[in-house]
Amino acid sequence: TSLWYTNTHVGERFFSGNLAKTHTAATAAAALGGADSDLSVEAGASPKPPVVTSSDLALGCAELANNGYWTSSPACDSITSLAACHSDGWAWSENPKPHVQGKSCPAVSRLSTAEAIKLLEGKSVTFFGDSVARNLYYSYARALGDADTSGHNGTAPRHADIHAGFKSPTGGANGQLGFLWAPYATNATARLKAMAGHLKGGEGRPGVEQVVLISTGLWDALNVRSEAQFGTDLVKLSQAIADLKFAASSSGGLPATVVWLKTTHVVDLRLQAQDKRTYMNDAIMDRYRGVEHMSKVEEVVDAFLDGAAVTEDQGALSYDGVHYEDVIYDTLAQISLNQLRSRWQILADTSSKPAGGDAAKSGNGHEVCEMAHPGYATWVLGIVVVMMLTMDNFFGIPMLVSYLLGGETLKRAITYENAYGPLLVKIGMRPAPSQGASEA
Repeated sequence: TSLWYTNTHVGERFFSGNLAKTHTAATAAAALGGADSDLSVEAGASPKPPVVTSSDLALGCAELANNGYWTSSPACDSITSLAACHSDGWAWSENPKPHVQGKSCPAVSRLSTAEAIKLLEGKSVTFFGDSVARNLYYSYARALGDADTSGHNGTAPRHADIHAGFKSPTGGANGQLGFLWAPYATNATARLKAMAGHLKGGEGRPGVEQVVLISTGLWDALNVRSEAQFGTDLVKLSQAIADLKFAASSSGGLPATVVWLKTTHVVDLRLQAQDKRTYMNDAIMDRYRGVEHMSKVEEVVDAFLDGAAVTEDQGALSYDGVHYEDVIYDTLAQISLNQLRSRWQILADTSSKPAGGDAAKSGNGHEVCEMAHPGYATWVLGIVVVMMLTMDNFFGIPMLVSYLLGGETLKRAITYENAYGPLLVKIGMRPAPSQGASEA
């Protein structure tokens, strides 16, 4: 079986068209120490190792979880390296062993029902988007052991919200699944803003860790028909994602994890409507994926679930050109579950280290003081000292001019008391002079 991926470099974008590497992907590649880090070194100079944070490593490992291929395996029930079991199964490629500061990516494997529940217990998992997101919602329900009630469409309304809960068999905290119908990027933005508002207001299970999966683009292509507008809408959606993550952290101290689903391939020959064949064919959707690639989405999400890679050359599994059989969504669910497990394990391992090491993080995942520069700090302290000694907040230049060119009266007026006395009184470090003293 030929692999989709002719290399295992994390920095490649795997959907059709092989767009250039993004800043985020390149950072992930550097974090994983792959050949795509492209560190340019002058002759005779030693390469400078990249500054790697745990967030970089988590992002890179999430990217690697998309790396796999379809294979025939009749006995797939006993093979945990398969994400889903079917007449054909999607298997992860052999795990590379990248090391970053002594750390490697956690191994990927198919999660059992018990493992999936354990991973998500006590969490709120919400899917925003179109019918692709809805099908991924159903696949999560199946992964959590609810194949009968919530595992398929059933009688649930198609263009409406769906909610289900799941219980931990071991007595752990219960979890919640939710699908919010938001087919356009603008719909997703509005619903994310509403969710952030509820969290800020103490509504909607504050303090519960939020997991968000987003899929959009199909309806924008079909009905809005403007890639430029889609790009503009994604900028607003990216801001809404950032606001939601901030609101989640602020409401209960628990960060939100956001996964972006790259749209699955459209099978043109199986599209049943002329408008879909004209405005939502796979070539057009490939351009919309390119818009996603160039947008700010990559700066705010925590993982990319590559639906286009999983559905490459799998048109036979699509029954209407847009939607696929369950095995596709079960595969995507297992990939994303592995992405979540990998991310949380890496961040948990880091947070358990002693303060001051690799674990020293700020709330947004950056290393504490990673942007600090002793040389710049020395310059700042020097400027502050000059301003204090010259009693002039313009680096002493006006005061120097006044002293050199001013008369004796002006020179006598340049005193510490005149410069700092009123300020010390204002901030309460010196009592205000009495009326009599001021008149004297």
